Amino acid sequence: MLVRESSIRVAPISSMADRNESFTPQSCRHILSVEDCDGLRDHALGAPKYFIGRDIANDICLNSQFASRYHALLLRVPAEREGEYFYRLLDGDLEGKPSTNGLTVNGLKVSAHELHEGDEISFGPDAKATYRVECLSADAK
Repeated sequence: MLVRESSIRVAPISSMADRNESFTPQSCRHILSVEDCDGLRDHALGAPKYFIGRDIANDICLNSQFASRYHALLLRVPAEREGEYFYRLLDGDLEGKPSTNGLTVNGLKVSAHELHEGDEISFGPDAKATYRVECLSADAK
């Protein structure tokens, strides 16, 4: 993969375990809630990778004239504890070509970002997403 140097901020990597000691892979669901010109819809995440963009060949399609055909890549990354994981968002496609309008997460322009519960992602003025991790409490198991 081609890596380009940039002045864009890249968020630091840390594990889900550092932020939430009660996290277990069996009790949590990773969800990307996408809102664009088609409305709001939830995508349950579990696969190793997701392509996000305007092209219908993407796993998560964005209906927005501001989204690139291949706007971003979502990668599942193993966490420190066995069986646990988190998702990392990368701007652009697998060849390293960045999207035209870039990505912002929580208002900051990024080329890559480890997603955390509640992160707000913007693909353009009319396409956004929220990353959620829903975990069952120990009492609900």
